[in-house]
Amino acid sequence: MGEPAAPSVPVESLGDDWEQVSNEVETLFELAAASVVGHTVVYEDTGLASTVTEESGVAELSRFVFATRLGFSPSLPPGSPRVVKPMVVSEATDEFATVLKERGFSDVNRQTRQRLSTGSGTRATLFGYEAQFPTEKATVPVAGWLAVWHAGDFLLAGGAYPQTFDGLAVDVDTSTYRDDLFAVLQRIE
Repeated sequence: MGEPAAPSVPVESLGDDWEQVSNEVETLFELAAASVVGHTVVYEDTGLASTVTEESGVAELSRFVFATRLGFSPSLPPGSPRVVKPMVVSEATDEFATVLKERGFSDVNRQTRQRLSTGSGTRATLFGYEAQFPTEKATVPVAGWLAVWHAGDFLLAGGAYPQTFDGLAVDVDTSTYRDDLFAVLQRIE
């Protein structure tokens, strides 16, 4: 199998301030009989990042969304996605927690597991995370979500957002961030 195609992420529905900050293809992990390559795109809300920095002086706190399409080398035989899904889920949940920590979040904990219907009609397994973003002025609670599903290819998608800006004097309404993220996750292809 060649390089997996980039997943389609409809961030335009979130507004004009979203910017693609990464588009990478890399070997993510090795299974017993295959290498797993991911094509990942990451978008950040640069408008929110600017507002938070201007109003509070806190840099690097914003919201982001990502999607990864997995490819297997050699290709998986028919029927094997069901067999490999537990390994994909395990690797993806561990990696997502690592990504949150690399973004400066602390106290990262997986809190919930549920289902999410995608636009293609496939049901994704959805994992909810809670974390903190510590600053000198306040500790900001953050929510993160990771979805994993198989629709011809394995897709991983998710993101994170501040739940509130209490203590930072940032005048931004965070009440739609969860719904915004879920709306994008449901339409990733």
